[in-house]
Amino acid sequence: LKDYLETLKKIGELFDVQDPAKQLMEQAQKTYQELPKIQKTVTIQVDHNPLIFAGRDTFLSEALGQCGLTNLFKFSGYQKVSQEQASVK
Repeated sequence: LKDYLETLKKIGELFDVQDPAKQLMEQAQKTYQELPKIQKTVTIQVDHNPLIFAGRDTFLSEALGQCGLTNLFKFSGYQKVSQEQASVK
């Protein structure tokens, strides 16, 4: 997400469409600011067989963080988690 605005800017420059790119950037910033802040801790399960969860530095964790959600898992990337580990959390 943090790279999204920079990517829009670069695409605008690459295709010589800076004004539409700027409008998209402004709309994205406005949307981010208007997201509800829920303030809950969550886990982000991405598969069930095997159990795979998203860690703190993933796109999914960052996206949910924009809504005020905190990822319970602090590991990096996506990892397989046992049922026991998942239920303890």
